[in-house]
This record gives sequence, structure tokens and C-alpha cells, in this order.
Amino acid sequence: MKVVFLSHTAPSGVFRVGSHHLSREIARLGHDVAHVATPVSLAHVAKAKRDDDVRARLRSARAPRVDADGVWQVVPLVPAPLGSVPTAANELQLRSTAPLRRRRLARFRDADVVFVDQPLLGAVVEDFPRATIIYRPTDAHHEPRTRAAEVRLLERAHGISATSASTLEQVTEGTGWTGPSTVIQNGVEFDRFAAPGDAPDRAGVVYLGALDARFDWALLGELARALPEVGFTIVGPRPAVVPPLPSNVSLVGGVPYAEAPGLLARHAVGILPLSDHPGNAGRSPMKYYEYLAAGLSVVARSSDELRHRADTNVRLYDDAPAAVRAVSEALTADADARAAGRRAAQGMGWGDRAARLLAFAETVRSGTTA
Repeated sequence: MKVVFLSHTAPSGVFRVGSHHLSREIARLGHDVAHVATPVSLAHVAKAKRDDDVRARLRSARAPRVDADGVWQVVPLVPAPLGSVPTAANELQLRSTAPLRRRRLARFRDADVVFVDQPLLGAVVEDFPRATIIYRPTDAHHEPRTRAAEVRLLERAHGISATSASTLEQVTEGTGWTGPSTVIQNGVEFDRFAAPGDAPDRAGVVYLGALDARFDWALLGELARALPEVGFTIVGPRPAVVPPLPSNVSLVGGVPYAEAPGLLARHAVGILPLSDHPGNAGRSPMKYYEYLAAGLSVVARSSDELRHRADTNVRLYDDAPAAVRAVSEALTADADARAAGRRAAQGMGWGDRAARLLAFAETVRSGTTA
């Protein structure tokens, strides 16, 4: 079977998202897989000298490459950054650049299934006229242009596989969607994150991920001030503006994905300080199971999605005092608690996620080709 992912993140950066893991696992099952990331634009060219990721994406834009797992990695080139222009103009630029993109994806012209994570790439599904289109929302989109693109994509899609029930509800709200849908949570590379084992000197609190509007800086500051003897290590590409923070908070910037397991293994607690951003209600954060696999106790803000999970060695909070108590308790978790958390994560491997996703796609295909 020929499978294409239209994703929002290229694998050349510090982040690994679900489409990277799923495309790898599906390729390992013997399928022919292409992973198409959000395009680079002419505006990105100016950043190439100072940004390694942009340079890597531009190389992929010039010529697709096949990675070590056999996945075709493709980064299209467009005039303007996606989302910077209205929906109609965005679709126009994707159609105007289609000839070059289709030449680079010629072997996938007759793709069987296209999974779309990035709604701003919705017009690209026209490159694959025979394919069953599955929208795989990992977040609910509230920015007007992205939401408009998402609604347009739902008009083209044959099925939806969301990463949480809340996200599915938000995505379909007001659209009249009556097609097939399912919920398949994000998974974890269990063996990779469990490999370092338990160091005897685990200490402190760590966050690993994006530092955007979904991150609660105020809560981090309150935690650090309430627990001055605890070190807080915050890992992720540093934003342009960071609020003043106590001295026991260390911002270390982004780290390569290969270094993430060792970094987590040095800490005792992994935090998910979710902000009031509406997209957080349905997030299925990949770090949740990566933390557990790495033997960390998890402390996270309570959300619609996380309240439905009943995993061991996880503490949810609703306000800052509860967060302080949760971190204090989590720092004392013993080896039995860490082992129980690992067992919870072990059943969430990406191989299982990929098998479930393919099974759903086959069900949808059978309905669309009948």
C-alpha cells in the first residue's frame, strides 16, 4: 500500500511528532511511505545562514531523500509561509506549485491513503486523486485561518482519526460531520526512553517540549519560588520573550531528539504545565508517556484528555497550590511507582498506534471504494 503523511513538522528539527513515528512504523510493515512536511517559503531563505533546521528543510525542498527507515522525506517550496495569507490565497499557492511537488512525489500519485495532520496543507490532497483522505488532528485549531483550512479539509476528508475525544469534538463542532471517526492517542518510543534505566541520583524537575502559548510560564514561576531547593530544567527552543524566573530555573534551549532519553533519566519529575490555551483541553501530549517510559513521575495540569487516563505515577492539579503539593509528592516516588508508570507506557508503543491507524484507514477505504 502507498501511504502519504501531510504533516506540520519536518524531521530535521529538534521535535519528533506523531507523523514521524507513524510513518516509520508503517514503512517497517512493508508499505511505501512518504512524509510531506510544512513547506519552506521564500521568506525562509533569508534565515538559512543562521538556522540549521531551515538549511536542512531547504535541502529537502531541492531534492526528496529516503531516510534510514525507508520513508520518503519531502519538503515543498511555496512563495509565502503557510498561514500568512488567507485560506483562498494559501490554496492558490499550493496549486500553483503543484507541478514541481507532483514530480517529486510521482511514485505516490496513486497513493492509497493520505493522512493529514496539517490542515493548511489540505489542498495538497488534490495531488492524490485515488486516495482515501484521513484527517488526523492532534490539536483543535482556534486561529481563524487554520480553522478555515480545517473546515475546508473536512469537506474533502473521508474519515477522522483524532488523538483525543475532546479534540475530535472541537474539530467537528458546527461542521455537520457524519463520516467515520475514531480516537487513537499519541504513543511513545518505549524502548528508546526506557533504555537509560534508573540512575541512583535522579533529582529535580524537567520539562521537554515547545515553549509556546500552551506553556504556563506563570505556574512555572510559582512552582520554582515555592520549591527553591528544587532545580527546574526547561528544555525547548527558547522563545523571543521569557518572563523573569527564579534562579533555580534553567532554560537550556532545544536538544537533539537522540539526547532526550538521557536528559529525562537524570530527573525525578516531568511536568506538563498546560496553560489556559483552548487547545490544551484535548491535547494528547507525547511527553506524558515519554516521561513515564523514562521512569519519571508526571505532574500535569488537569484537562479533559488527561482526566480520562488512569495511569500510575501521575498527579494532576487544578491550581498552583495543588501543583506545588503534586511536585513535592512526586519527588518522593519510589522505584515501584516508577516501574508502574513504565508499565503504563509500555502498552502505548507507536507500532500499536500505527496498526490501529491502518486498520481504521482500511475500514474507511472499504466504504469509499465499495
